[in-house]
Amino acid sequence: MSRRLKKPLNEEAVKKATKEFYANHHELNGKPLSATDPKQAALRKEWMDLYVKHVGEVENKTSRITEQDYNDVAKDLGVDVCAIKAIATVESRGDGFLSSDHPKVLFESHKFHKYSRGKYDKSHPELSHTYWEYDEEGNVMRDKKRNKIRHKTYYKGGEQEVTARLNKAIILDSDAALKSASWGKFQIMGFNYKEAGFNSVQEFVAAMKKNEGEHLKAFGNLIKNNPSMHNALKNKNWAKFAKQYNGSDYSKKEYDKKMATAYQKCRSSQEATNNPKSKKKLGETVTSCSLADGIVPMAPMSVSIKGAVGKNGKNFVEASVGCVPRT
Repeated sequence: MSRRLKKPLNEEAVKKATKEFYANHHELNGKPLSATDPKQAALRKEWMDLYVKHVGEVENKTSRITEQDYNDVAKDLGVDVCAIKAIATVESRGDGFLSSDHPKVLFESHKFHKYSRGKYDKSHPELSHTYWEYDEEGNVMRDKKRNKIRHKTYYKGGEQEVTARLNKAIILDSDAALKSASWGKFQIMGFNYKEAGFNSVQEFVAAMKKNEGEHLKAFGNLIKNNPSMHNALKNKNWAKFAKQYNGSDYSKKEYDKKMATAYQKCRSSQEATNNPKSKKKLGETVTSCSLADGIVPMAPMSVSIKGAVGKNGKNFVEASVGCVPRT
């Protein structure tokens, strides 16, 4: 979860947290922590925990996106709210920020090759190259010209995706680098900044750095500005949606299946919340099957709830509800 200090700072909490932190880490000799070094992520979290312990307040970027936010965008798009949540779950595991407070990113080298016109292919092959094919373990196999590539993919993930790849590419060509990364909770590609509602990729990235509410707004704009994608999301046609959202290779990573699974999980949770199971009496027959809408419509089978006596002498209930495809 991404956290930042809530302003104005609690100066007393800062002093106490800092004193206790360095008392536990004499090896640092009072040296300030880096705000971006992934090796110090655990130390930054420790200091933050101490700040909270001493009544300092923090704000969570992830907490800024609410159920009402989701519902508003879903209503605006005319889609199931769980369809939107499913995309977020698959794209970023539901969290749009790293522990360093930087938006989650995935830097795509073949896109940087495209937008920088291959200028850095030879000098920085880890940042710029043509599209590569991968084996099942993620190792690079060959490029389109069938040239064998012996090293593994350069993808780092997490904090290093920012420090070891994106930031280095920004130094070479900022505009191309920002366009070549996917950003935030919905992993929107930088080159889609116009469809996401922004005048420049820089403006888009600035919004992505603010909070997840901006991620959701950008996603809503992107969907509205792509009618075919919008229609696929409305109909929960996950294969069609994933092909447009994730690219033609979507099936290799099973994006469509993952989205369908995330959607079903959300709907099941939603239904359980809205329709809590009522208490049944022993011997009562259940004639309804409460399942979220699925790919295959389901019909109920009647089953009886059986009573039994536990070791403590008290009655407990066992039930088995079966459902079959509707014919």
